[in-house]
Amino acid sequence: TRVSRSLAKMEKDEIHGVSPLKVAKIIEKCLLKKRPPLKAVVGLNYQFLVFLKRFLPTKVINAILYSMYGK
Repeated sequence: TRVSRSLAKMEKDEIHGVSPLKVAKIIEKCLLKKRPPLKAVVGLNYQFLVFLKRFLPTKVINAILYSMYGK
């Protein structure tokens, strides 16, 4: 089913994703700031998606996410 495929893709992304060391460095960087951000994005794909979200309608962002995880 589509849900199974989506979960398998997400699991694969988690297993082969950004290294824990890189995530820890981002967390450390945020903690050292006087005013840390509410959110921090790790990983080039997701940073790009967050960047695009500033300019594109929600419908387009949802279509991109669907193409990543819904097929």
